[in-house]
Amino acid sequence: MAFGKDPRLAVEGGSFRQQSQSFASNRTGRGTKGRVPYFVNEYKPTLNGIDTIRLVKGAYLQQQAVGEGDKVEAISMTMPYTKFTDHFHGGFEKSIICSAGVFKNLKAKRDPCRGCDIFWETAVRTENTGRLESPIMSRQEKYAFGVLDYSDYHKVEQMDRDTGKARMNNRTNEPFFNWNKCDGQGCANCAKGKELKHGDMRHWSMSYTHFQALRNAELLIGNSCSRCGAYPGFDGVAPIQSLAWSCPNCGSPVINVTTTELKTDEMRNITDSSHICKDCKHEVFLTELITCTVCEPRGQQGLRAELWDVDLKVGLTPTNTKAKTLTVSGFSPPRPVDPAYAHLAKPVDLISIFTPDAWEFQIERFGAPTPAAQRTPVTGTIPSTQQPAQPYGPKT
Repeated sequence: MAFGKDPRLAVEGGSFRQQSQSFASNRTGRGTKGRVPYFVNEYKPTLNGIDTIRLVKGAYLQQQAVGEGDKVEAISMTMPYTKFTDHFHGGFEKSIICSAGVFKNLKAKRDPCRGCDIFWETAVRTENTGRLESPIMSRQEKYAFGVLDYSDYHKVEQMDRDTGKARMNNRTNEPFFNWNKCDGQGCANCAKGKELKHGDMRHWSMSYTHFQALRNAELLIGNSCSRCGAYPGFDGVAPIQSLAWSCPNCGSPVINVTTTELKTDEMRNITDSSHICKDCKHEVFLTELITCTVCEPRGQQGLRAELWDVDLKVGLTPTNTKAKTLTVSGFSPPRPVDPAYAHLAKPVDLISIFTPDAWEFQIERFGAPTPAAQRTPVTGTIPSTQQPAQPYGPKT
């Protein structure tokens, strides 16, 4: 299922790594004031534990800014995940989803966003990194996936924080419920005998650092073949072997893997990014020619596995700071979703969940702009000993 606007506008092509390297921004527009907070039905990897999950590929139409200066424009492209910008106000300890749109880095072209207003009003350039940072307002890029979590979930009543009682649906006179993840050993919901189900479809938003952990995991997953299910054994020999890279538009050869003098990282940098063909002059993602050592004797063409083809073992590890490290500790051979959970593995409407917050809601969270709050930022620098704390804390 495609989510977003008219899918005929999509600019498609390329592997997950190529798409994720190219994808820089997402859709414009602002959402309604009263939408469901995105932490409802959110997936969070277990801290100091391991979850088994399956990322579910979607088709999300979003926008990306391309070009420079006056020639910058927005193009539409379909991605298997979504990207959004999260603003967190360190003073109010509240957050919103940015509504500045695809041109959020261009103050003269961006859509209205109270978070961006405060960021630009208070941002200065740091002394040690040269980056623009605000001591008040963060601006963090996040990435969202649909994820099937194989864990157990309990049906639990939603509780009103003020009264301490269950929130009731006036139409049905029944409590509102959430499906909450089982805590395992010592789980209070298990002790109360709360209804239990195996597996649930969730949405998972993550930081750039955690997103890179997934991209790095796919480098290893890609050594397996999704057509025959072959994967590296104890000898470490990969069934998928890269032979060459060429232009998909005209077929012009670009890299011969067996004869090139490029190092692995150099070749990866070229093939992950778009490439301007020297013959047809088109900007394209290069197409890879591969062979599978298992498929070839069978007379069939192998297919490099991607994130969506395997079950992942993931967990969070605490660090010395507030941040937590996402660990991908393993993955299954390429295979379909477990038949017992196949009915759950449907794409999530991430476009609706992470739609930008309405201006009225932003004013409620961060306050209205004042005439005095007008200036051109970044004329000075923050000394390296006085930089704002990062990150600004969890979403509340």
